Amino acid sequence: LSKRRSRSHKKLVSKRKKEEVEDEEAVHLAAAGDTNGFRRRIRATTDLVPMLFHVMQYLFARETSLLFLIQDPVEIVRRAQLFITTMYMMKMRGVMDTSGVKLTREELRNREIEAEKWALSTCWDVKRACDSYFLKEELEDFNDSFVKRASNGQDIVDADSDSLHPDSKLPLSETRVPNPLDREVASKLSELLEFARLRLLRLGDSQLSSPNPIRTLNDGLPLDLAKPWEPWESITPATDTPIMSLPKSSESDNWLEDVFSSEKVFESKYLELTAAIVPLCQLAGSYRFAARLQAERAEIHIQLGEYHAATDILLPIVDICAEDQWDRGHFWRLFRLACCQRMIHDAPAYLNTLTRCFGSRLSPVAPVKTAELLQRDLEAVVGDEEISKYHLGVSPFLETELSVEALSAGKMIAPLMSMRRKVVKNFCSVGETAYFTLTITSHLPKPIHVESIRLFLVSFEKYETVYMNTPCEEDSFRVLPFDPPMVIEPGENKFKIEWIPMNTGQYILSAVEIRWKASCFFYRSCALRKPLMGIDVLPSEPTQTIELNPLF
Repeated sequence: LSKRRSRSHKKLVSKRKKEEVEDEEAVHLAAAGDTNGFRRRIRATTDLVPMLFHVMQYLFARETSLLFLIQDPVEIVRRAQLFITTMYMMKMRGVMDTSGVKLTREELRNREIEAEKWALSTCWDVKRACDSYFLKEELEDFNDSFVKRASNGQDIVDADSDSLHPDSKLPLSETRVPNPLDREVASKLSELLEFARLRLLRLGDSQLSSPNPIRTLNDGLPLDLAKPWEPWESITPATDTPIMSLPKSSESDNWLEDVFSSEKVFESKYLELTAAIVPLCQLAGSYRFAARLQAERAEIHIQLGEYHAATDILLPIVDICAEDQWDRGHFWRLFRLACCQRMIHDAPAYLNTLTRCFGSRLSPVAPVKTAELLQRDLEAVVGDEEISKYHLGVSPFLETELSVEALSAGKMIAPLMSMRRKVVKNFCSVGETAYFTLTITSHLPKPIHVESIRLFLVSFEKYETVYMNTPCEEDSFRVLPFDPPMVIEPGENKFKIEWIPMNTGQYILSAVEIRWKASCFFYRSCALRKPLMGIDVLPSEPTQTIELNPLF
């Protein structure tokens, strides 16, 4: 009896091995799209239900081979997406299971896990196959051009630089405009990889021994915000610890190998997958979705202590929400950028971000305690010695507006053709007192004490050549200081000054300088959207006569 059982067991094992070999041969035939070989395999099979997967794979291989011949990349990616999603649902529902045996809960769970793994690995295979269509250098160039076109927050001007914005937007001729075919292929491929991203998250929920770190990151408050907010002076600059580097897998390697062995490996793979999705979304024009993924990647880097990497990711996307007038989202991203820059202890960049955290749209939505903490850091950073070598441009936390009280000779609006701007010319006579009013609107929650406020007057002839330069006394006809006290309260503040011109000429109110500790903020009139303010000093009517009589 035992010998019979042994022989029957050996027959069963050999039969299973034979079925596995035949199944593997069918897989190769289907994947290769071998028409004759696969048809012979079908004719030799009595039950076609177990062959359903191979039939679907064979049809997909034949479709893609024909689409390659007619050179239709969009339809190739679309058919791949349709094939993967269809087979994924069939595997999840057990359509190809012909045993008829009711599966246990554990077996159902294992079936779902296998379906998730198959879908994820197949999506990644499609992505690697498309790498030959989208050259890596082309995607990187387009991503770099997107980063340069986006606001990167570096609005600080060096004292020796003549540029108002050294990293300003590129001309349209220097930016890459993708053709419609590339944009459509990128759109379909980004949708496929987003499907893969969701599969990876679901696998992380079940396969990791600890809670999914990506879910934990998205569900609650970032862990770094649970710690007390340290003063700027007591922060020790952080040194980034690079994320665990994984060897690049070849085309034959399994991308899912060891992905669930630890949280760090899982996070590394997740960052790799999202890094592949972002440039495709940007190429497809889905900038908001790309920015959302970038923000998620930045949060992962922050939790890993990689503040430099998080800063590089947040800088290009920090103003995406502002374009949609989503003020709370805009403030949140500025705040997270500030959290990274303060840990790096980069005073100029941090100062620039802090000044942008306050404004007419952001101050009303900023939490009171958060705004007070940011102002405390702002008051500390403006006194940093490193800031003294920079001249800062227009900062949104303070808004300025110049006005001239009505003069006897009136005023008129004239075009300034060389700058394509309008100039409000106020006419006065020599010896007449002109009164200027400077209105400063502060969006800070608390008052600040500044060292000085000065107004620069530049002659009309010189203004057209020096208006883009940093204001200085050498280029100015007159520098008018405002009288103390120099306290700027939250809200609207008015400062008045008078000037008595003693000679004729035409002058432009060029800029306002606000010196706060070691920082100088220059509000150039040309950088504001309002018309320029000018003063035309005319000869005065004589009020006295002098009579000279000869002595002889």
